[in-house]
Amino acid sequence: MKTKEAYSIKFQQLYFDLLVEFANSVMDVEQIFQTAIGQLKHLIDSSYCAVYVYHPGVQQFRLAHYQADKALFQPLEIVGRNNHYDEHMVLQYVPLGMEVKIIPLKPIGDVEILFVFSVDQEHQPFTETEVISCMKETEKFLSIIIPLINNKQNNDNHEFLYELSTRLFAKNIQTEILTEVVDALKVRYPDYEFYLLLSQDSDAGGLPIKMIEYTDDQADNKSTRAFLTGELQIEIQEEEGIASIYAPLVGNQAIYGVLQIMTSISTYFSRKSLLFLTEFANLTGIAIERTTLYQNSKEQVSSLSFVNEFSRRLNSKLEIDEITRLVKQEIINLCSASEVGFIYFDAENQLGSNVLAESTAYFSTEAGKQFVKPLMDKAASEREAIFSGNFASSIASQYHSVMAIPIDHTEYSNGLVVILHEDRYHFTFESFKLMQALIQHTSLAITNSLLRERLERTVITDYLTGLYSRNYLEESIETSFKADKRGVLLLFDIDNFKQINDTYGHHAGDQVIIQVSDTMRQYVDIAYGHVPARWGGEELSIYLPNAMIEEGIEIATHIREKVEATSKPDVTVSCGVSSWKQGDQDTTINLFLRTDRALYQAKRLGKNRVEKN
Repeated sequence: MKTKEAYSIKFQQLYFDLLVEFANSVMDVEQIFQTAIGQLKHLIDSSYCAVYVYHPGVQQFRLAHYQADKALFQPLEIVGRNNHYDEHMVLQYVPLGMEVKIIPLKPIGDVEILFVFSVDQEHQPFTETEVISCMKETEKFLSIIIPLINNKQNNDNHEFLYELSTRLFAKNIQTEILTEVVDALKVRYPDYEFYLLLSQDSDAGGLPIKMIEYTDDQADNKSTRAFLTGELQIEIQEEEGIASIYAPLVGNQAIYGVLQIMTSISTYFSRKSLLFLTEFANLTGIAIERTTLYQNSKEQVSSLSFVNEFSRRLNSKLEIDEITRLVKQEIINLCSASEVGFIYFDAENQLGSNVLAESTAYFSTEAGKQFVKPLMDKAASEREAIFSGNFASSIASQYHSVMAIPIDHTEYSNGLVVILHEDRYHFTFESFKLMQALIQHTSLAITNSLLRERLERTVITDYLTGLYSRNYLEESIETSFKADKRGVLLLFDIDNFKQINDTYGHHAGDQVIIQVSDTMRQYVDIAYGHVPARWGGEELSIYLPNAMIEEGIEIATHIREKVEATSKPDVTVSCGVSSWKQGDQDTTINLFLRTDRALYQAKRLGKNRVEKN
C-alpha cells in the first residue's frame, strides 16, 4: 500500500498542475470540479466520484459533477444539509461489494462541498489516515483556487457589466436596449433558457419577452414576488429538474419587470454569481428606465408643442361650436375615443347642465344623461378628474374606459369633458395626462367663448323680459330687407298700463310686462328667424321674416286672446300689424311708421284688438 507521504506528494502534484492549468486558461468552478474529479478518481483508484455544492438560495446540496465506472451508480441530485451522511442520501442504489464514503470539506468562503467516492470493500486502495491526508490537500487546493476563481470572476463580471453599460447607455430606443440585453444573456448564459418579464408591453418582436402577471391570483408566484418586493427569488421544480431564478429589473424610480433564468437544478449559483445576476438585472432596469424617461420626455415635449399649437388655433376660433368641434376631433384622433361629450354647468338659468352641440349623439340620449350624471356631480363637488379602465356605472352601459376632465377656470368649474370607449383599459395613463393638458388649455377658450356669447346675449337682450332689444330688432329687420323677399312686423301695447302702475305699483307693472313677454314666446320660433323684442316701456314687438300679413294677424290674435285669458292682474293688449315685400320700394322707417299707425288705430277703436296697415 502506498505510504501517506507518497499519497500527499501525488495530491500536491495533482493540484499544482490544476493551478497551472487554471492560470493559463479560462475555467469556472464547474470545470475545475470536473477536471479535479476525473484525476482524483484515477489517483485514488475509485469506481465512483462525485462533488455536491451547497446552494444557499435553497439551502440544499446540489450535485455539481460525478464520474462512474459502472452504470449502476445512480446519484441523487439533491442532498439536505445534515450532521451525518450515509450512502442512501447520495445514491439511489449501492452496488454489492462497494463502500461509499461521504466527506464534508471545510467551507471556503461561502462555498461548501460534499466529496463522495466509492471503493471496493475487499480491495481498499488506501487507509483512513491517507484519506484524511487527501482531503486536507484537497481543502488546501480549494482554499487557493476558489478565491482565485472569485477574483477572476469579479474582474470578468465588472468588465462585462462595464462594456454592457457602455453599449446600453449609448441607445435611446427600448427595442435596441432589450436586444442588447438579450444578446448579453446569450453570451453570459449560453446553455440557459431565459425571459424578460416586463411590466409594460413591448414591440420587440422575436425577443424572449413576456408580460409579467401580477394579479391577485398570481400573488404567490416567485416572479410576482420578485417584482413586488424588488428582491431576487429562487424557485425549484424538482419533478421537472428545473431551477428558476427571478431577478427584478430595478431602476432608480421603479421596477420595470423581472429577468427569469431557467437551468438544471444541479447548476451551482454561488452568492457572488447571484450578486452578479442582481447587478445585471439592476443595470437592465436602469437602462429601461433611462430610455423610458427619455421617450416620455420626448413625448412630453411633443405634447407641449402640440398643446401650444392647439391653443394658438383655439385662440383664432372664438365660437363655442368651432372650439368644441376642433377639440372633439383632436380627442378622437389622439386616443381613439368612441364618445366625446361636452357638458356645461348652466348656473345662469339654473338648468343644471347643458350638452353642447358638438358632443357625440350618445350624450343626448336618456342613457347618456344617466351615465354622465354621477360624473357631473363628482366634478361639481370635488373638481377632480376621473380616469378608469374598468368603470363601474350605476346603469347598464357598454362603456368601461372613462376619462372625465373638469373644464376649470380660476376657482370655478364650468363643465366637464367626458371621453368613453367600450374596451376595458383602452386609454393609457399617458393619453389621460395629455387630455388633461389639452382640456386645461381648452378651458380658457371655452370659458371665454361662453362668456362672450353671454355678453352678446346681454347686449342684444332686454334685461327685464329676456326678449331681444329694440336695437337688435331694428338690425334684424335691416338684414331681412337685404336678404328676404317679405316680412311682417307686429307691435303690441299693454292697454291702460299707467292705471296698472298706479293701482298695483311699478313692480306689478313689471310682472305684467314679463307675463305678456312669456305669452309672446309661446307663438314664435327662433329657429325660423322670428324676433320677439321689447320696443320700449309697455310696448312689445315681433318680426316675422318671409311671412305673409295673414300669418302675422293670426299670431297677433292668438297672443291677444291668451293675454286676456291668463294674465294676472287682468290686462289686455292692442296690436298693429304691417308687412313689406320686395319691389315696393319700401324702407324700414316706413314699415315702423305703418305698424305704429295700425297700433294707434287699434287703440282708437277701443283697444284689445288687432289692426293691420
